[in-house]
Amino acid sequence: IGIEEDYRFHSLIIISSGNSIYQTIFDMISPKFLEALRVSKNQSKRLSKSYLEDTHQEHERILNALKKRDAVEARLAMLDHLEKNETKIWNHDL
Repeated sequence: IGIEEDYRFHSLIIISSGNSIYQTIFDMISPKFLEALRVSKNQSKRLSKSYLEDTHQEHERILNALKKRDAVEARLAMLDHLEKNETKIWNHDL
């Protein structure tokens, strides 16, 4: 279900940002982040395959924007991804 790949995706974005503050924060919270990924991915898998597919599409949008070095689109794609996850959490969809 892509737990390690999802973790690596987010980790590489933080590393490639070159922002040492983000890296320090991520290093501190990464064990909790990985556990949250495990829980949410396992719950998403039980609910619907579309949850995993939606996340994959969101990640692709972010990655494509980064490859194009389109900061505006990357920001919008990441905000969309975060807002969708927040909605899932607050609606108890995960």
